[in-house]
Amino acid sequence: MHRIVLDGKRIDRVIRADLLEEARKIALDCYTMAKSGLHPEGISEFDLTLAQAVSDYQALQKQKKISQATDKKLNLTINKYLKPHFDYPLSKIKTRTVSDLILRPIIDNGCWDMVNYVKRLLQKIMQLARAKYPEWNLDGLFEIDMLIQKSAGTSQHHPAMTDGDATSNIRSLYDVFRCIFQMSSRCLCELSLHLLLRPSEIVELKVTDVNMQSRILMVQKTKTIRDGSGFRVPLSDQAVKLLNIAFSAKNKSEESVPF
Repeated sequence: MHRIVLDGKRIDRVIRADLLEEARKIALDCYTMAKSGLHPEGISEFDLTLAQAVSDYQALQKQKKISQATDKKLNLTINKYLKPHFDYPLSKIKTRTVSDLILRPIIDNGCWDMVNYVKRLLQKIMQLARAKYPEWNLDGLFEIDMLIQKSAGTSQHHPAMTDGDATSNIRSLYDVFRCIFQMSSRCLCELSLHLLLRPSEIVELKVTDVNMQSRILMVQKTKTIRDGSGFRVPLSDQAVKLLNIAFSAKNKSEESVPF
């Protein structure tokens, strides 16, 4: 990996060579080009880069009014995995490029769910770019699914609660929760058992969603119910106690539960 700075921007590129002397010569040539104000890949200011394609895709997603959780995951993924390669020209993005520069670090960490997510995201970005900029003759990433395949037996599912004795399983979970130092995180874990809600639904709870007098929790928007009709969840004594702990820990100027 060779790193240079051009116009205040850091550029990382992978140098492939059989000998160390060859790699050093390539690195020196890149450094000389950067000193002359030229991009090491020969990119001009008129080239269409990955940054522009990502920006177009994000604008399209905003028009579709995607959920807040989906938008958050999209932005985090882009900032972590795609932003370091924003200066790369779309015309030079090939299957092998994506495999070596973007996906390989994720694969080495064993994050196969994220590998598949980034693959699908890149394919959607390139499909939009091909439709919007036909003059660039973008080949895209048609072979990426054939190139990157998950090897068999790399991961296993977590055992279900139905495996073994349910009472002992739940008791062992509570023993784990008691080891969590942060009270808000402990409340989140215990509330997930009492309310049987998705983690995202618990995280997005607001004070106004809870009626302590009638002991009813109103879930306004879920992954499957998006029209705002929502549903009601009755609260047990333990759930009320956990919610009171969470509400007492939150800032009075905020409405979100501090999980």
